[in-house]
Amino acid sequence: MTFSYTMISRVVFFILAFAIAFPFRMNYSFGPFNTLSFLDVAVIICIIFFIYSWLISAPILLGNMKLAFSIIFPILVAGISIFWAVNQNTSMSSFVKYIYNGLYYFISLNLAKNMSARKIGQIFSFLIIAWIFGSLAMYLDIPGFRYFIAEKIDLKKDELNDIIASYYLRLSHPYIGMSNDYGPILIFFGFLLLGIARYVNNFIFLIVAIFSICFSILTFSRGMILALIFVNIFSNRLFRVTFIKFLTTIAIAVLFSFLFYQTISNISIIHLEDRDRDLSSLFLERISNANIKSRFISSNEDFQLIMDRPFLGYGSGYNKLNSASHNFYIANWKYFGIILGTITSILFISVIIIAFNFQKKYSYSSVSVLYFSLGMGWMFLCLTVLSQTLIEATAPRTIIFYGLGTFAGMLHGLRQSACTPSINMRTLYPKVFS
Repeated sequence: MTFSYTMISRVVFFILAFAIAFPFRMNYSFGPFNTLSFLDVAVIICIIFFIYSWLISAPILLGNMKLAFSIIFPILVAGISIFWAVNQNTSMSSFVKYIYNGLYYFISLNLAKNMSARKIGQIFSFLIIAWIFGSLAMYLDIPGFRYFIAEKIDLKKDELNDIIASYYLRLSHPYIGMSNDYGPILIFFGFLLLGIARYVNNFIFLIVAIFSICFSILTFSRGMILALIFVNIFSNRLFRVTFIKFLTTIAIAVLFSFLFYQTISNISIIHLEDRDRDLSSLFLERISNANIKSRFISSNEDFQLIMDRPFLGYGSGYNKLNSASHNFYIANWKYFGIILGTITSILFISVIIIAFNFQKKYSYSSVSVLYFSLGMGWMFLCLTVLSQTLIEATAPRTIIFYGLGTFAGMLHGLRQSACTPSINMRTLYPKVFS
């Protein structure tokens, strides 16, 4: 591998990290996308880089084959579902987004394969700090960090005002999304960074990781918080704390949330059109049982749709109703039918098993903590998507698979997956390169 190629790959890696940290988005149509963001530009640059890699016959890493299959299979199913889709345009657009997210996994996997754990820890710390300050910049109404809603979304005036107001109720990000999308990303990357902090024994990484997880509590997402509590009960090894200390941390987080609510309970700072939005009333509305009831109703309606077409589903991205069940697994059944939808969900969950199998395999090595943190982080996501929409939204899904690919690439670089296959174009096509 030439020095110039290594330098170019490093530059591309940092361009990608910058796009993930600051995913600015604008109302500019591009192919199947209604908007254009730094994420789109970055992936185009990465594709050009990998075409260059192919031309010079540089090895292209596939990573763990089971993990690669769990990424590729949903893309194939989404493509096939176009043939029986109720709305082929929607399914075609969704299929391209599946490809898009798969590309981010394999691109980040290859770009991170020569990176040290300390360097990846620095990148993840940078991302977390940039995201949190991006949220604060939005609340301070700093130009460039204001809420973003695509112009092509058909919303009534009152609906638009309610969405804008809800951005300010719970911790959100102007470009990643509202609390249901944003909070789980902070926790997932917090888990990954906790593992790196343990591995390289870096106190700063530990502080940033805890900082990320604590900030996610301000999203006031009940499903996410329950998933976090469930996962942390089994992750005391990662945190190196007793159960009493863990409960103390939860109590402090609850107290902090209560004080935050008390701060906003007597103020009304959201001025939209001809009326103000009372923050306390909107906050109570967002966390009320009405939301839970509406999701149960939506789930029942989705189950009825599934029973009407149980074998093939309605095609990727189909959504007949104004509100969805916010359940990733039900959505898979609705899109791909019971059989293919179940396989897709199982493959998503299988990342946990893959991570813990590697942890057991390398239990003699300090690298086992990295696999443990990946397994716990993915377990958290698998529980969170029972009641959240982050896997269905483009930006959060892209960021999640970027994190997975980067972490997997780092593990390969640590030479703990010595048998990981790669593709060399000179080997596959010897006549072309002879």
